[in-house]
Amino acid sequence: MGRSVFFAAFQLVRPEISGLVAVVIFIPTLCATGDWSLGLRYALTIVPICMCGFVINAVNDLEKDRQNHPERPLPSGTISPSAAVFLFFVLIAVALTMIKSLIAPQDAFVYLLSLIIMINYDYVVSYFPSAKNFYVATAAAMPIVILSRTAFSLLSHTNVLIAAILYALCMEMLSDIKDMPGDGLTLAKRIGSRRAGQLALGVLTAAAISLFFGSSDWVGRLIAGGFMVLDLGCILLWHRTENPMLVFRMATVQPILGIYYLL
Repeated sequence: MGRSVFFAAFQLVRPEISGLVAVVIFIPTLCATGDWSLGLRYALTIVPICMCGFVINAVNDLEKDRQNHPERPLPSGTISPSAAVFLFFVLIAVALTMIKSLIAPQDAFVYLLSLIIMINYDYVVSYFPSAKNFYVATAAAMPIVILSRTAFSLLSHTNVLIAAILYALCMEMLSDIKDMPGDGLTLAKRIGSRRAGQLALGVLTAAAISLFFGSSDWVGRLIAGGFMVLDLGCILLWHRTENPMLVFRMATVQPILGIYYLL
C-alpha cells in the first residue's frame, strides 16, 4: 500500500515535465557561464514550483478526471485528495525555501511569479476557461525569462520566446480536444474539435517558422526545417485520424531539440 501511494504521488508531480524544465534552464546557463553551481541552483529551484502546480491542478480536476482520466492516481483512489493537498503544501514550502536560499535577490521575483502562475492556473480554468490556453502559453515563457537572467539577452532570443509560447498554446489546445467531455467552455469547445485541431497545428507550424527565420546558423535552420517536416506529418495525421494523442506524441520531441536555440 505504501509503495503504491509513493508511486501515485510520483505520478502527480509529473517529474518528466518538471525535469525537462530544469534541463532547459541548466544546460544554457552552464554553457553561457561555465558555472555548475549557478546552473544547478537556478535549475533545481524550478522543479518544486512546477510540481506544486501539477499537484493542485490534479486536485482541482478530480471530478473532470473521473470522466476523462479515471486511471490517474486521484480518480482511481490510489492516493486521497487530502494526501495530495498535503503534498502540495510541502512542495510550496520547499519551493519558497529554495528561492530564499538559492536564488539571487534580484532574480527571486521571476521565480515567485512562476510559482503564482502555476498555483493559480485553476482559477483561470474555472472562471475564464477560454483564456486558459493563453495562460499556459504565458507559463511556458517563464523558463526563457529565467534564462534571460543567467544566459542571454531576452531581446536576442525573441524568436525562441515566441516559438515556446506558440508550442505551448498548440499542446494545450490538443490536450483540450482530448478532454472535451469533462471540460468547461474552453476555446476547443467553443470552436469545435476539428477547427481547434487545425488551429493548433497551424500554431505549431508558426512556432517552427519563427525558429527558422530567427536562426542565424545552418544547424538552427536545419532543426527548424525538421520541425516543419514533422509538423506537416502532424497535419496529415490529424486529417486522417483527428486523434489528438497521436499528434501530441509526435510533437513532444520538439522541446528537447529546441534546447539548441537557447545555447
